Amino acid sequence: MLSEQCRPEDSDLITAQLEDVNSRWDDLCLHSSERQQTIEGALIQLGQFQLALEELLVWIKQTNATLDEQLARNIQGDVKFIEVEKAKHKVGLTLYLLQVYRFSQSSRTQNK
Repeated sequence: MLSEQCRPEDSDLITAQLEDVNSRWDDLCLHSSERQQTIEGALIQLGQFQLALEELLVWIKQTNATLDEQLARNIQGDVKFIEVEKAKHKVGLTLYLLQVYRFSQSSRTQNK
């Protein structure tokens, strides 16, 4: 050991410094592990959010296509019909966004 190879008067100082370095190393390892867990949790949340976002984009695309079809068939100057369809679309989108928001909030509380 290092303290055995030095002068007797320096042995206590070297031992104390080695203990300090070991303690600091252990603290660093602990903090590193905690950070790694935090990052892993954030990556899981990101993946869940991206999945929800992709589903939302698919839903929006499908809904827009459906609305386009309906409007192409039924438009013929019917302003009230158009307003009703727009309102339905907004309500559906709002409900879906609310669902995504609740999902993201529940996943945050689960990861804490």
